[in-house]
Amino acid sequence: MPDTLSEQLVNFRGGDLNALYDVDGRFAHLKPNDVAVVHFGHKDDRFIQITHRYRLSGEDMLRGQPQLAWPVSQQIGREPTFDDMIDVLEVRDCYKHQWEGRR
Repeated sequence: MPDTLSEQLVNFRGGDLNALYDVDGRFAHLKPNDVAVVHFGHKDDRFIQITHRYRLSGEDMLRGQPQLAWPVSQQIGREPTFDDMIDVLEVRDCYKHQWEGRR
C-alpha cells in the first residue's frame, strides 16, 4: 500500500476514506470479510475489513460517477482512463479485538 494511502487510513479513522481503488492488482489478494492491518510510522495500526468488492470500468466510472475520479486518481497515482478496469474494495473500520477473535 502506498505510504500516502496508509497515512490517510491511519490518520483519518472513520472519515470519508471508505473505499480502496486498484488498477494494478496490488489488492488482488483481498476479498470480502478479510481484515487488513494498515501500518504507518509510529501511529497505532488501523484494522479495516473489506465489506464489498466489485469491478468498475473507467468509462462507467467517469460517465456515471465522475465524483470518484479524484479519489481514484489519488490512490492509483494517475488520472483514471476510460480503458481502466478499477477494482473497488469498500472498507469499514474493524477493531483489533474483533479481528483477533476471527483467527
